[in-house]
Amino acid sequence: MAPHIREFADVFRTYFAQEKVGVLVAFILTYRLGEAFLSKMTAPFLLDAPGVGGLGLSTETVGIVQGTVGVLSLVVGGIAGGWLVSRFSLKRMIWPMALALKGPDLVYIYMALAKPSLALIYPLIALEQLGYGLGFTAFTVVLMYSAIGKYKTSHFAISTGIMALGMMVPGMISGFAQAQLGYVGFFVLVIGLTLPGLIPILFLPLDRLEERGGVS
Repeated sequence: MAPHIREFADVFRTYFAQEKVGVLVAFILTYRLGEAFLSKMTAPFLLDAPGVGGLGLSTETVGIVQGTVGVLSLVVGGIAGGWLVSRFSLKRMIWPMALALKGPDLVYIYMALAKPSLALIYPLIALEQLGYGLGFTAFTVVLMYSAIGKYKTSHFAISTGIMALGMMVPGMISGFAQAQLGYVGFFVLVIGLTLPGLIPILFLPLDRLEERGGVS
């Protein structure tokens, strides 16, 4: 076997030889399962007319809501998440940050039912994106801590590839699910799909990950 092929194979061998790698892969695939469904349908929900369950916002307003308010809140959440992990450790913060990711998804059920004014939509989207920033930071730290040794960059790339798969497949069927369930039913489904991502956290070797992350 040629050296470069052997090294390529060794990257995958060492990745899948990690402690509790099955739990890690399950975590990567399910942690943002609900959000993978949600992310593809937020803009259509904001744009669709109230008669079909949407909020009827203009394209310009949606750009401000998601592209300005949402992005700024996401950045703040990410910065805050990084500080919290460095200050209190991943083990102590992963549960609060995971719940911060998933809990604010409830705002979409509220908006689908109540059809709030624009003045309320702004802070609701900001809250959801702030939580996403917090929760995604915890997710990223797990991926970073699980990438160690001379192949740590490649290991991180494998994890992000698995992450992309976990986001792509749900996104492909989210439109069909919404068409069948309507917006309220779809957002209830999203909340249900956030729950499986909590289970692998119970089994992640967080002490070992932090120990490895501190020296990698």
